[in-house]
This record gives sequence, structure tokens and C-alpha cells, in this order.
Amino acid sequence: MKRKSRQSVLTAVRMALLSTMVGYLMFDTKDSGAVHANPGAMNEKAAASVGARVLPTAPLLKVEPK
Repeated sequence: MKRKSRQSVLTAVRMALLSTMVGYLMFDTKDSGAVHANPGAMNEKAAASVGARVLPTAPLLKVEPK
């Protein structure tokens, strides 16, 4: 009986380790292909480097006081 109990505990530990390793390999987020702009670059320059344009937004409307 004790041997069966110990074997099931070892199996559970092995399964936990295996699932942790598989999860780490599948969801590793450290530099996972994300594109990061140079923090010192201007928006227009960063957008132009990937072929995009930055369009200015319309100014916010001021709410008139009552």
C-alpha cells in the first residue's frame, strides 16, 4: 500500500514538472519577437523606419462651463 502511495506522489510530481517545463517553453515571453522602438526616437522617425505614418489627432473640444 505504501509503495503504491509513494509511486502516485512521484507520478504527480513528475507530471507537475513536465507541465511546468512545457508551459515555459510554449509561453516564454522574454523577447518573444515583439518589436520595440528606440525609446529616444521620435514617433515620426520610429514609424517611418517601419514604413508607417503618424497622423496628428484633432484637438480635444473644450467643454463650455454652464
